[in-house]
Amino acid sequence: MWKTVAAIIAVVLGVTFMASGSALASEPSGPPGATVPITQDGTSGGLPLYDIYQGESGPIAHTCLDAGAVGGIHAIVCGDVYALSVGTTKNVKVYEGLELYCQGSSDYEPCYATDFGFVYAVDNTTYQVAGGCGDASTGNFPACNAHARNYFYAADWTLDNPGDCHDFDMITRYVTIDLPNLSGFEDAGISTPTVVICDEA
Repeated sequence: MWKTVAAIIAVVLGVTFMASGSALASEPSGPPGATVPITQDGTSGGLPLYDIYQGESGPIAHTCLDAGAVGGIHAIVCGDVYALSVGTTKNVKVYEGLELYCQGSSDYEPCYATDFGFVYAVDNTTYQVAGGCGDASTGNFPACNAHARNYFYAADWTLDNPGDCHDFDMITRYVTIDLPNLSGFEDAGISTPTVVICDEA
């Protein structure tokens, strides 16, 4: 069996990694909102700024990497930041997370297993998240989706006052995707750009 391993060890100086006490928002299911990008509203401190108004929902930052392929099946890793306008109170919820999937020539293929750890940051305070999906017989993680992407999001952050603004981003620490033929790939380290998200309901 072919096995390709490409890894970058990221060293972050001056950052304290804190254990997150929150569970993942979805393991594995669909994204937490719409799939139409939200328009950037300018910059704040040199960073892209997004004011989220009532009715706006969707992805803001999205970065993908093809970690490798065997027999026409690719192991894909994507990092995401989503923002959602919710409820009559016009609050905004923000999720950071991963999409992990196995892509064939014309359809998604069921990954044998995935395993990951990532760090998400809110205003430079960082939190660690780990998880994955796998062959149901192993019992370690929920089964990977058969013909769809696998989504893993950290518990949401709520912005609940107009003008409530925070910086958000995420970076992978490790991701392993095992293709259906059991060839394994590790991601080469991906991160989303840092963005400022505001509640402007």
